[in-house]
Amino acid sequence: MMCELVFVNAEVPPRNHDALSVTMRAPCLRWSQWAGRRLALSLTPSPASACVGRAPSRSLATSTPLAMIKVGDKLPEATLFEDSPANSVKTSDLCKGKRVILIGVPGAFTPACSQTHLPGYIKEADTLKATGVDEIVCMAVNDPFVTAGWAKAQGAEGKVRILSDVKRELTSAMGMDFDLSDILGTVRCKRFSMVLQDGVVESLDVEPDGKGLSCSLADVLAKKLAKK
Repeated sequence: MMCELVFVNAEVPPRNHDALSVTMRAPCLRWSQWAGRRLALSLTPSPASACVGRAPSRSLATSTPLAMIKVGDKLPEATLFEDSPANSVKTSDLCKGKRVILIGVPGAFTPACSQTHLPGYIKEADTLKATGVDEIVCMAVNDPFVTAGWAKAQGAEGKVRILSDVKRELTSAMGMDFDLSDILGTVRCKRFSMVLQDGVVESLDVEPDGKGLSCSLADVLAKKLAKK
């Protein structure tokens, strides 16, 4: 059985100036079959229009980690949160005119952070502040409700301020991104300790594997500051 299909085809020149369609005789096809074949053809680039030596238009680019912060650098401007999303803390305000210890941890309520790292700074808070430190701050890539709960559970009030870097803004700006997707489900912060004088890095110790408990511990930093 034969039927007549009439459709517009821009690739076939019209036979006269008035005609804008081409009449073809073809075996009858079910509408879904015919439309499917036309769609497949329309999505196949012609050799003339194909880009030579170029990748597909979909972007596959990944962000390149920033270089890690170092002694002598200014702490990047970023917004952290204390207790709730409504209470934001600018790093510039946090450090202005003060000597601050900033420690970073992979995660609130994680074993090493809860059993050793943070408790050490809470215990040594008075000793550290006696060396001229105005404030001790701990930051973690957790939401502010989690960091608030952690501060309460650890009895950190009056000793260590625990701030949330929930957007990883400061962590990434310092080059401290630490991919813990397999363990904690996302990118976190490397474990480190840092001393800042008016926002400038005076001392920095980052754990070699990003999570160990050695150079960033409170007693190690206390001995270092005592010698100055």
